[in-house]
Amino acid sequence: MSEWRAAHKAAPTDAPAPGLPSLDVEHGAMKLSSVCKSGVFSNPAVSIHKIDWSKVVSLASPGADGSGGNINVSSGGQVFVAQFAAGLCILKYVKVRGECYAEVLASDLGRALGANMAEMRLIHCDTQEWTSLQNALQGISGRCAFAANASALMKCCKVCIVAQFVAGNGLDQLWEEDATAFLRDPHSLEQMGRVFVLDLITRNPDRIPCAALGWKGNLSNIRIAETLQAPVAIDSGIPHLPPRIRGLLRADDRKAIFDVIPGLMSDPKPFV
Repeated sequence: MSEWRAAHKAAPTDAPAPGLPSLDVEHGAMKLSSVCKSGVFSNPAVSIHKIDWSKVVSLASPGADGSGGNINVSSGGQVFVAQFAAGLCILKYVKVRGECYAEVLASDLGRALGANMAEMRLIHCDTQEWTSLQNALQGISGRCAFAANASALMKCCKVCIVAQFVAGNGLDQLWEEDATAFLRDPHSLEQMGRVFVLDLITRNPDRIPCAALGWKGNLSNIRIAETLQAPVAIDSGIPHLPPRIRGLLRADDRKAIFDVIPGLMSDPKPFV
């Protein structure tokens, strides 16, 4: 636990990688998606299925503040954006191994339901790929503080998630600006419905607001992907409940869900 806390501390500002733009220095507190939209990267995502980690150039934080400090953005874990010459992917470390499994499981379930989900997979500590990733991060730690931070996390985590980087803005930003076109697009609304069904199944309140369920939601966990011009769900999960309140909350959830589903089928407007 002490190793996790030490590694989880905010990292200082990175030095720019030679020959490439620095995401967290030159652009300060800009959202990484906005940096990508501005054309810094012509090909902002790399395939996560076969990665040569020796070619990683730098790491940045999608939640970096103006000082370059890394903000805890989800699930009690820490998220980094790995930068390659060809583009980007996501690395996520969580101290509880089961939370990694739950996130990948929820993503796979969403895909089975027909929802657009960010692709992701696991890297385990007993594999050659884990060793390759750790060696690559240690190799750039001298000039990249975020890489040093990620490398330290690998000493106390047994598994990490590598996920697709989704270039685009969060639905929360679109909602603040003008969501008219989005709300008139049948495909986008269908995707939102599929994601909502996923969240009902997994009891995930951290995405789509729903007053009937008491969910405040977090619309930044739905990205409007530039390549698809469609919503893509990120940061899924299956929330863990302490045993002493699990039974009560499950009973309440079950009752609320059985109230919500018939309403959605008859008239979805109150739930939008």
